[in-house]
Amino acid sequence: TGFYLDQRLARQRVQELAAGRRVLDLFSYQGAFSLAALRGGASSALAIDQSAPALERASAAAAENGLVGLEVECAEVFAWLRTARRAERRFDLVVLDPPAFAKSRGEAEAALAGYRDLNRLALRLLAPGGYLLSCSCSHHVSGVQLEGVVRQAAAELPFRIILRERIPAAPDHPIWVSLPQSEYLKVLLLQRPCVVPEPPRP
Repeated sequence: TGFYLDQRLARQRVQELAAGRRVLDLFSYQGAFSLAALRGGASSALAIDQSAPALERASAAAAENGLVGLEVECAEVFAWLRTARRAERRFDLVVLDPPAFAKSRGEAEAALAGYRDLNRLALRLLAPGGYLLSCSCSHHVSGVQLEGVVRQAAAELPFRIILRERIPAAPDHPIWVSLPQSEYLKVLLLQRPCVVPEPPRP
């Protein structure tokens, strides 16, 4: 359908956080996160995807639902992020929901490198107080591994990052204890705080 039902809780969280924020939706496809953000009162939402037809559907859906403030841009996300970094662009809420990078176990190492680069570039665009919703739907990349590459990406930044939440798949996408592959969706809500918190005492 292009409307991924497993991400329902993540979209709900974006809608809750969006009021007054400038939102960047990377790998937006048909713009479900952008539409949720605008419904939540985002001041603007910029959807980036390589599929022009998908972006056209996002624009049509925004118009049909009376949502204003959506911009779409057809671009390759890695290249777009590097250009945005050089231009020192800033956003208050960034959604990073790429397609599966690892479709086999042998692709996991390259996938982790890709996730690390994506998260590093996306985190650099956060304004103080801004949030990054970082997702992976690769079942060959575990939640522990995703958090590890996010930690590596954050270590390269000139500011601190807080892990606020781990958001599960919607309840109608259960994790079967006998089927590890059913835990394919990992979603992290990260924040660049406005004020740098004191590190915990040992």
